[in-house]
Amino acid sequence: MLTACAAPLPGDLPPEQTSWSADQLIELSKQEADAGHDGQAERLEDGKVTFDEYQAAFNDLSACLNDAGITVSEPVISPVSNDRYEFTMDVGSLDMNVGAKLSDECAAEHWTSVSQGYMFTKTPVMDVGVRDATVPCLEEDGLKPTGEESNAFEFVSLPDADPDKVTECIMLAVEDVYPGLPSVTVAF
Repeated sequence: MLTACAAPLPGDLPPEQTSWSADQLIELSKQEADAGHDGQAERLEDGKVTFDEYQAAFNDLSACLNDAGITVSEPVISPVSNDRYEFTMDVGSLDMNVGAKLSDECAAEHWTSVSQGYMFTKTPVMDVGVRDATVPCLEEDGLKPTGEESNAFEFVSLPDADPDKVTECIMLAVEDVYPGLPSVTVAF
């Protein structure tokens, strides 16, 4: 089984910039148009990505994957960000390398730029139950959350925070609060 995650795009953000501008999305739209990815180009051309456009891109991705013989789970909203999809892909009887190649091709054509355009223009807000379940784990590691943290980035920004430990604590919290979630992505 493959889990969905996204890789950085060309023109990545400088370290001090935490979100993409409308101009960056418009430029990305031009890149997608040049690549022949019309659906993504159209969804990015106005410099913003709505949830409906994000969902439509997911539907296009899912259709492409299904056509390639890859089963896609129903998406669920991530409790880590409260605005992004979590889903899995099952390549079935396909060779894993073939399945990964087909998955990458479908994502490049239908999903990656819109997904990242959506993700990098929103501020994630962690589910309260997950946030509250993350704190004791971090405290056991010697960190001192303030109670004001609202997302993974703010937890990993705590003094002396180890990103791997923060990720582990968040994933354990998600498993505790939302058992059976098809996948979990922690990004900061």
